[in-house]
Amino acid sequence: MPPRVPSGRFRAATAAESVDLVSWAQGFFGEVHEPESREFCARVVGDRVREGRLSLWCNPAPVSMAGWSGRTPNAARVNFVYTPRENRGRGLQIMAYRAGLIGGVLTVRNADAGGTIVVCALQRAAKS
Repeated sequence: MPPRVPSGRFRAATAAESVDLVSWAQGFFGEVHEPESREFCARVVGDRVREGRLSLWCNPAPVSMAGWSGRTPNAARVNFVYTPRENRGRGLQIMAYRAGLIGGVLTVRNADAGGTIVVCALQRAAKS
């Protein structure tokens, strides 16, 4: 049975949304036990939006954010992922669906130092 297609869409965050995203950034840092000031969070959000490194899942309004860094030839490190409590409960469903679209398999495990590790593995095409 194919996974249910999640509603919504993924798009880049805009400067006009930065003020609202500062509260989400404060929520993120608080939940990883590294609380930060509103000023620090405003700087982080502003930098990421300007650099095109902060995206939103919208349904139709923004419901979560994710950042990225460390681009490689085939991927980027995803970080700064936050969903306000009132919007939680569908993240893994969305990620599993997206992994399936590209022929990947999603695995989820607890990290030794706390947190969660999510990996999307792809099979390489056989060389002929």
